[in-house]
Amino acid sequence: MFKSFFAPLRKMLSAFEDAWKKLFEEIKLSSVNQSTEVSVAAIKQISELLVPTPENNDFPRSLWESSWLAIEKTANTLAEHGISVHHHTLEALGHVLSEVFTSAHSSFNTDDLRRLLRILRPLAFYPPSTEEVSPIQNMVIGILKEMPTEDDIYPYLCTETLNYISFCIGCSYKNTLTNEELPKGNKQNKSYLPFANQLVTVTLDIFSKGTPAMRTTVFEDTAKVVGSAMMTKFSHYQSPLWITSVNAFINVTKMGLPDLNLSDISDVKANVIWTELADSIQAFVFHEDRRGIPRTSPDIVKRDENIDITLCDLVAKDMLASAAKVPLMHERLIDILMDGAKLATNNRELVAEGCYKDLFYLCSIAGKSEGQFSCYMKIAKIVVPIVMNRCRECLTKFIQDDKKQGGMPIARARLAEMSFILGQLLALELHPSVDEEKIPNVATGKKRHILKLFPLLCDCITTKESEIKPLLQDIFHAAAKELGLE
Repeated sequence: MFKSFFAPLRKMLSAFEDAWKKLFEEIKLSSVNQSTEVSVAAIKQISELLVPTPENNDFPRSLWESSWLAIEKTANTLAEHGISVHHHTLEALGHVLSEVFTSAHSSFNTDDLRRLLRILRPLAFYPPSTEEVSPIQNMVIGILKEMPTEDDIYPYLCTETLNYISFCIGCSYKNTLTNEELPKGNKQNKSYLPFANQLVTVTLDIFSKGTPAMRTTVFEDTAKVVGSAMMTKFSHYQSPLWITSVNAFINVTKMGLPDLNLSDISDVKANVIWTELADSIQAFVFHEDRRGIPRTSPDIVKRDENIDITLCDLVAKDMLASAAKVPLMHERLIDILMDGAKLATNNRELVAEGCYKDLFYLCSIAGKSEGQFSCYMKIAKIVVPIVMNRCRECLTKFIQDDKKQGGMPIARARLAEMSFILGQLLALELHPSVDEEKIPNVATGKKRHILKLFPLLCDCITTKESEIKPLLQDIFHAAAKELGLE
């Protein structure tokens, strides 16, 4: 009756608004009826009343406000009843919200959209019955994907998806936008992880649609929550969530850092965000407790090592490449790569080689054309002496091990590290302005670093390792050319 005679009733009845509110109050009370049929039927009436029709197309704002206030109370009432509410009732609410939003989205202002996000929470947090994305969760994701991403709603939309992710992975998180802290889920409950996996993808998509200024407002929170989701590798390895999160973290960082550099954000805040990024990478790559990772095939181990390498590459080729405004972070980021290089003898040779490659790359970037926020020369001047000291340590250790072993072969990991370092030394070319110390009477040639290591390299010639001898031969020829002897 309310729907069919909406226009005449509104004109004829002076108490129409009060009657409308009472109608929605009845819907709220019926939504928690013990009979699922009754509760579902009550919820469906919301769609009947709010989806625009020729009869109710001229919908006054006051009625719209009171309707959505009642819907929010209904959702909260359902949330208070928790798992005693049948999932069919919540599915009905999800269908109604999706239908009303799709058909009447032009009527939603920013406050309406924020209210809709709040209403979605009990649906998002409802425990799924299987370890798959539930129909309710799929409805939530569908609505999130259809949400507008204009300036006024964008930060709230991003924050809400991050709220959902943090709940799903059992991570406590207080967003910097509203300082609101939602209840966290159980870390051991893996039934939410498929939902979190899809939410991370949705979050990345929403983040990418923002303007540079908009992305900067949510960059810190996004990096923090997605970085936490990466850590599910060590508690729920079989879930694809951690891999999805690593890819999202890399993309968010690549988009967010240029935006951050262009913003007028304070130096203190910038350093906080950079530190958050560094902490997330360090915690993931160097996580000590790996008991949650099962024994897997060599191909899977290689895949996992390559994922670690992509994060180290992010440090070298994206973060340090645009770190002119955060000089306090330079050595911290270089230390991450050096710590990775030292994993060579910890059964993580691929990661170590990837970090060595990044460090030698940073040694070679001096003289590269500088961008607005790069500092290639400065970074190279910091890295070169650190790398040369590491090379001296490795050469010295190799010489000592070679003598101790006598005729026995050196440990495979030590040999692989030595071989890789010699190859990198041979390929490295230094800029004339980059030097840890000048060698008297020697020109500033591109291979002068070899001459600095020459005494140690000479001590390596007694080795019986066939893998090392050809590399030493090539290095000695390079030294001869540097001195003009060839």
